[in-house]
Amino acid sequence: MFILLNKVKVGENKMEQNEDLKKIIIEKTKKFLQEHKSFKEESEIIYLLVQIRKILELERSKPYKTLYFYCNWVLHSKLNRPSTTKFLADIFDQSIDLNGTAHQNARNIKNVGKEFFTVKTFKNELGSFLRSIGLPQRFSNERLLLEIIKDCPIELATNKIKRVKVIKHSNKEYHYKFHIIDKKINQ
Repeated sequence: MFILLNKVKVGENKMEQNEDLKKIIIEKTKKFLQEHKSFKEESEIIYLLVQIRKILELERSKPYKTLYFYCNWVLHSKLNRPSTTKFLADIFDQSIDLNGTAHQNARNIKNVGKEFFTVKTFKNELGSFLRSIGLPQRFSNERLLLEIIKDCPIELATNKIKRVKVIKHSNKEYHYKFHIIDKKINQ
């Protein structure tokens, strides 16, 4: 066994270290994408999104909010931190009328979240992100992604939405189920 010691100056440039680490992660991701032209297993999607999340964390800028949200979603058994769930609350809260009917709210949620539900924004941000770091931009298995996240409910701390969950029906279609706080019951 060898132990390597490296002397560093106090206050050595952390950004330089981050760039080195980022390059290593990008190379691993590039190799992974070359070996996996399409995704057939949940673990392949999870690995890709873990690597992307690492890179996004090193960059410290968050221009890819939807991508970052999905990276978190595939990693956890539930999402309940306000810093994470705020993303969904920002999208959907304004579309919910607590005095409205379930049908009205469902229609409003569907209209506001159309691109979110079809994972269009996710795919666009993923392609843009991969392109920005010089990697091939492809994502071919939305159903497998939905299969992963269906096991992870999102618990929100808003005045309108309590919980969001992806459910799979017997016809193999995926749907988002929103639990909306009923003001009438809670008064």
